Amino acid sequence: MLDFDVTIQNFVNKIKGYYRRYSDDILILVNSKNELDSLLILIEDELKKLKLELSKQKTICCHFQDNNCDYEPCSFRKEYNSSAEFQYLGFTYNGKIILVRNGTIGAFWRDAIRHIRKMVLYNYKNKTRIPIAKIYGLYSHLSNRESKYGNFYSYIRKSQRIFEKDYQFGKEVKIKFQMSKSWEILHKYLIKLKEKYKISDKELPIPKDIRENSCL
Repeated sequence: MLDFDVTIQNFVNKIKGYYRRYSDDILILVNSKNELDSLLILIEDELKKLKLELSKQKTICCHFQDNNCDYEPCSFRKEYNSSAEFQYLGFTYNGKIILVRNGTIGAFWRDAIRHIRKMVLYNYKNKTRIPIAKIYGLYSHLSNRESKYGNFYSYIRKSQRIFEKDYQFGKEVKIKFQMSKSWEILHKYLIKLKEKYKISDKELPIPKDIRENSCL
């Protein structure tokens, strides 16, 4: 893909655009519809040389103007039914707000719930201590912030800080607010497990004195 990168980068440099690629995730900024059309033809031709094909269903062309993002029909995709927004490396931007993709948040909770259920029931059925500290360390704001590994909350906090301060997007960054219901979600699921399997408070203690607004 290095030859592809060089070809696209050279084209983009000539029109004073912007090009980035990470694996199969590509971001390109141009200044006009004509430049966009020419670029799409070039991309398709270069990918054919590599015997690759662009996923047109995942390709989104947007037009940004006055803090608004509108869908731009292009040769790769004539119709687009969802709200127009720029997406790259798991983040979205609609001209006003920067977020983590909703699919990323959903995937986190699907994996979290499966893992929490497995940890709780395995230890409960084997009459061993349920690792409540580990559960909260992995799936809540109570992680070790000094750890170089962290958890999903560490990723959320870091993303918020980088976009807000390093890239100076300020109040446009709403990433941390996407996790504002997480403490409630975690508690409700643990309570559901306790009630369903008749687990005592002693076996599965749930903290009640830490408020959600301190989560990030």
